[in-house]
Amino acid sequence: MKSEKQADGGLRGKSTSRDGGYGWVVCCGTFIVNFVVFGIHNSFGVVYVNLLDDLQLGEMQTASIGAMAMGLNFFFGPISSALCDRFGCRVVSFAGALLSVSGLFLTSFIQEVHKMYVTYGLVWGVGSSFSFVSSIVVLGEYFNKRLALANGIATSGSGVGSLVAGPVINYLLGSVGWKNSMRILSAFAGLLWFAAMIFKPKKNLQSTGQRRERTKLFDTSIWKNKAYVLWVTTVAVFQFGYLIPFIHLVKYAEDLGVPKSKGAWLIGFLSITSTLGRVVFGKISDLKFVNRLYMYQFSIFSIGLTTLLCPLAKNYAGLVSYTLIFGFFDGCFVGQVAVITADVVGHDKLSQAVGNMFGTLAIPMSLGPPLAGWLHEAFGTYDKAFYIAGSVAIFSSLLIFGVNYMIRKQFTEREIEEQLGLKSDTSLSVSEAETASDSAYKDTESKPMLEEEEYVAVNKFCKLHCALRTSKALLVILQIAKLGCSSSNAAKPAADRNAQTRDDENDNNQAAMTAPKINFPAENSPQRAKSSGSLNIRAKVVPLKPGRSLMDWIRLGKSGQDLAGTGGLVQAVTEEELSKHNKEQDAWISIRGRVYNMTPYLEYHPGGIPEIMRGVGRDATDLFDETHKWVNAESMLEKCFIGPLKRSNVVKKAKPSRTGSGNSLNVSSGSLRSHNSLFVPSAQVDGFAVPVPPQKSQDPRYDWYQNEKIITISVFTRKKDVQVEDVILELKGGKEFDAIFLLGEKSFRIHLAFSNLISHQQVRLSGESGKIDILLTKEVAGVQWTELGQGLPGNNSFKLHKERDSRLWDCRVISVDSVTHNCKLFCCEFPNGVIMRIPVGRHIHLTRDVEGMQISRPYTVVLPSLQVDQSEREFDGRRFYLMIKLYPEGTLTPTLNPVVAGDTLQIAEYSGDFKDTRLNEAKEIFLIAAGTGFTPMIRLIRRTVMENSSVEKSVKLLFANRQEKDILWKQQLDELSDIASPRFQVFYTVTQTTPEWEGYEGRVSMEMLLEILPPPPSADTERELFIGVCGPDAFTHHIVSMLKDLSYTGRMIHAFLA
Repeated sequence: MKSEKQADGGLRGKSTSRDGGYGWVVCCGTFIVNFVVFGIHNSFGVVYVNLLDDLQLGEMQTASIGAMAMGLNFFFGPISSALCDRFGCRVVSFAGALLSVSGLFLTSFIQEVHKMYVTYGLVWGVGSSFSFVSSIVVLGEYFNKRLALANGIATSGSGVGSLVAGPVINYLLGSVGWKNSMRILSAFAGLLWFAAMIFKPKKNLQSTGQRRERTKLFDTSIWKNKAYVLWVTTVAVFQFGYLIPFIHLVKYAEDLGVPKSKGAWLIGFLSITSTLGRVVFGKISDLKFVNRLYMYQFSIFSIGLTTLLCPLAKNYAGLVSYTLIFGFFDGCFVGQVAVITADVVGHDKLSQAVGNMFGTLAIPMSLGPPLAGWLHEAFGTYDKAFYIAGSVAIFSSLLIFGVNYMIRKQFTEREIEEQLGLKSDTSLSVSEAETASDSAYKDTESKPMLEEEEYVAVNKFCKLHCALRTSKALLVILQIAKLGCSSSNAAKPAADRNAQTRDDENDNNQAAMTAPKINFPAENSPQRAKSSGSLNIRAKVVPLKPGRSLMDWIRLGKSGQDLAGTGGLVQAVTEEELSKHNKEQDAWISIRGRVYNMTPYLEYHPGGIPEIMRGVGRDATDLFDETHKWVNAESMLEKCFIGPLKRSNVVKKAKPSRTGSGNSLNVSSGSLRSHNSLFVPSAQVDGFAVPVPPQKSQDPRYDWYQNEKIITISVFTRKKDVQVEDVILELKGGKEFDAIFLLGEKSFRIHLAFSNLISHQQVRLSGESGKIDILLTKEVAGVQWTELGQGLPGNNSFKLHKERDSRLWDCRVISVDSVTHNCKLFCCEFPNGVIMRIPVGRHIHLTRDVEGMQISRPYTVVLPSLQVDQSEREFDGRRFYLMIKLYPEGTLTPTLNPVVAGDTLQIAEYSGDFKDTRLNEAKEIFLIAAGTGFTPMIRLIRRTVMENSSVEKSVKLLFANRQEKDILWKQQLDELSDIASPRFQVFYTVTQTTPEWEGYEGRVSMEMLLEILPPPPSADTERELFIGVCGPDAFTHHIVSMLKDLSYTGRMIHAFLA
């Protein structure tokens, strides 16, 4: 990408040094901390046996020592994290090392158990917490993209430490006794000082003041989340029995006659498989079709079941098998508990949620092992302890069902589903979706709006831009001067601002990045109607009241309430009666001959009540089709159905046909016998055969002829710019032929029952005359047809295409591939006999059953790749691709998550108003996309850059996303930019950046547009510039508004909106 690789003023600059270098030394330091801390903690079971023998303490008292230390290690987690924020990781790590060494060393001089609670339980427990937490926090300062790898390497130290420490401690205990062993362990803990020295503060973070905000030590706001409360409860229940095997397994093995030397290895075996489990379940968790919550549930259930069966193991081999299984599934718990917590509360609250959870877990974690010790003392066996540990684990796994229910309920209650009429090709995240229905482009990061005088200054500056046509650099300076901003860094690459503090950065972002709230188009603006140019903005989605989402409407429909107000009776409604119900309190409407009581639905309509009120009291079919013909009104309004519309019985006398005969040919018996059968003068209306008015001279017509192998139907469209994509063919059973020819707003239909079988069909355009040939291969070659066939309903009709019923096909899913963490690419194939080539920039409509209601969403058809693949021609018109972002809280997309190859998706005909001839006119093409608003840009880029490489065009893409990981096909775009530069350039901007990010930061701003866009061309050359915009509706409205403020006209702009 030429523009992104320039050394001076390019989008990409030098990034801070992370994900390598000294960071790997820090990773080794964290490994050492894990090795020491959890090697000692997890091996307390070996020490426990010796303490029982040497001190003659009670089992409950002795087990409480180790349980208290491990519990405080977690309990002080949030406090340790806050101290790291306040004083730095190195300081906290040094303090932890001091406490750890002191606690272990002092324990070696203790004889009384209550003092051991202080030295080992409290001092060592708190010290280990300081050391462990600071090592994890500092690792995040040195790694970003490779953080998962670094964290995996570092935390594997706990498994290795447990494997090594158990046998070593057992050897020391047998050789020098437990007191000297404690002193040796305190010296061993001195390695924590060495690790603390490694954890040097990162200079660039300290110098720029990029230290995290000081966190509250006790923040209880997270407990308002009911799903989180239940989630913590499930983990706490599990933790009650979790430490019992770690502390008592060696003693249990000794009771079975296993030597201490061999028993010490049991914790090591457990640690090996635990380390393996973290890797395996981590990889499985990344698979898109895996529900990690259920994976976690299965693992906890498996731990409970094996622990429940552990008393059946009466020899060393059985105990080894138990530890291997327990450890493997324990790896899922250790590796996934924080990840699932993020799924429950969101990443922005993860630190707070994990800290509070660890603090809570310390209580049951500290109670379980002492109880197990007491049970062993009381009954002389560990059977009951393991039964309890296994039972609570199984009970905890069952509670996961409640967690899943609470999460789903939480999402639906937040009204974040894709609303009816909202474009599905968007990149709304959970937080952004809540504001997507707003009429203006709101700043979801709570940044203040520009003051009124600043907005005036922006408008003055934009006018100055058009008048002076000066350089873009000068324009940016003028804008800054007008706004009185101290810096324009908000739109510059992150790498150019590394020297600034985060506070300065936020202040500048607020001034430079935040746009005024703009309602576009204005309520009475003619832009709401389809203009003569490319710009076509449909009515906006309005905010709905709480409890008025689509899912709420579905639930209301299933509640049993009489929404129609007729007591369940269906009654015919005259036009006169319909006209009386035209108020908000009594609103009836007719759509396609069916009358509905819209009164209960008014507040659920995403387009607002006034939009529906435009059609109440009358037949609103045309009004409905203008906005969303693809919506299944019969399903959506089924519970509001009153009855059929009884129209006035007025029938106009049909004019004679052009053959001079006034008799109509009945569709059931009429046939096309002549090779010149151009007209079948009949059609079906409400189930009756009625005469069809004679064709006008400009209407399409068709004829047919044949040879030995081919039947050719020639359609004379009288339209010069007809394309092969304008033809939709459907051949059922080799005989029923249904063809639609899209000719502008109208369509021509041929619907026939052939007299003989057809095996293959093909479309051929005949030059620029507007003639289309349909080549039909005879099933039996050499047979001369005496007639083409019989006309079926709708044959030879030419009318507005929106007046035709939409056709639905069950399309087979060929493949499902992951594009990003929450986006999939579906390859689908039409049923046999259907050929539909979707034009560039158009969308099809996908229909799914959601709780008994048919819900449709528009999706732009894409390609399998930006690269040209000749194999695509083999399936031309038969296969298509959809790139769909899956919203867990959405209405339709959750039903797509389990879809796999071999399933079917219900697809309707394509729609849209983009003309690809616009690409031929333009010399400069500028595309602005947000999230999956990138989908219509895919074929535009392929068409202009790859397929027409000989034509000199400049194509630029500005691609906005929340995070770098959300960018669709980034690698392909970068490769294409390298290959096709300077004809194709791509620019990225994200709102959530990392220090390594080398593109724009923040939302698309006027400064970004000024840097990349050419000046507005003059009126006579305005068609040489094409600007395409697609994203969430609010994003699209905002971008179009900014473009118009910069004097780019509607003839230059096309907004891709469903």
